[in-house]
Amino acid sequence: MSDLLRERTIASQEGAIEYLSASASLQQFKQCALAYTLLAIADEPLTEEQLATQAEQLLKQRLNLVVRFDAAEALSELERFGVLIEHGSNGADGPDTDAAWSTASSSGSASTNGSASRSGSGSISSDGDGGTRYSVVSGEEAKVTLETHWANLLSTRVAQIMDAFDES
Repeated sequence: MSDLLRERTIASQEGAIEYLSASASLQQFKQCALAYTLLAIADEPLTEEQLATQAEQLLKQRLNLVVRFDAAEALSELERFGVLIEHGSNGADGPDTDAAWSTASSSGSASTNGSASRSGSGSISSDGDGGTRYSVVSGEEAKVTLETHWANLLSTRVAQIMDAFDES
């Protein structure tokens, strides 16, 4: 009887850990999806602070939720997935930033003039200076990018499983 209780306790603990992990992943996905949507519908690129404020206001108005939206984390995820466009410092690029936004928002990719660039490495600064502005690639480009990302993850995982199988 004690063995049965011990096994159920272990199974419950493992289940709880799995549940917490899945919940955290789902929350991170929701945060990332909200950030992508807000950046996609914005009239102009947003700063980290503007993104957080818009997300918090939307959640308060629509769902009556008072939250602290972690825009830095959401931006980092969008960057990791390769769908974030980072624009230069506020005011530093002048009209080039607007041209880059027009090009990026209409074609789904950043301008080649250097004032806006596709994030792919590094990390999102959370210094709160509000200088760097962000936008995202078009929905079509994001779909292709994410499909490629997931296919690569699947291929990598299958290769790892096959290597482990070969070693045993």
